[in-house]
Amino acid sequence: MTEQAQLILEQCPNPGFAVDIGANDGTFLSNTIDLERLGWRVLCIEPNPYYGVDLWASRKEVVVGACGKENAPALFFAVETSNNKYAAHSSLKHKQEAMVFEVQVKTLDWYLERWGVSQLDVLCADVEGGEEDILQGFDLAKWRPKVICLESWEAGNKYGSMLPGYTLVKEVQDDRLYLRNDEI
Repeated sequence: MTEQAQLILEQCPNPGFAVDIGANDGTFLSNTIDLERLGWRVLCIEPNPYYGVDLWASRKEVVVGACGKENAPALFFAVETSNNKYAAHSSLKHKQEAMVFEVQVKTLDWYLERWGVSQLDVLCADVEGGEEDILQGFDLAKWRPKVICLESWEAGNKYGSMLPGYTLVKEVQDDRLYLRNDEI
């Protein structure tokens, strides 16, 4: 179990609903697979079609699509890596020497409404620099997740101004974990 998952479970000991954006193959460095194994409902969103088969085989609720600030098609840039097919560096941001695919981008609000979510407990996003776009397509005041885990390659509270009512409580590798202030 990742340290991130352990911290999530400390704050949310009862199964709830989580979304994992940039889910990869569903198992590699996953912060949500253990939640799902403990009875959580987890929506895994991954734009890389090469992960589709593995993701469907390992997880229960899967979307092969992208998440961003608006509903529109976009180009996805997949860069092969040695550690896990396309584990890092693949994103909606332009990359040299990448395979390019068109993907459907939807806002996180769209996905949550489409999946009939009434309460979002945990938001995890690891999208190689597109985390701010996800937050721009997300009504934080409406959904009020208890825990937000966002990737950042920069140390410190990069997303603080976009997350009013949340406090950065832990940096684990490239992830920043935020707790809703009434949960601290």
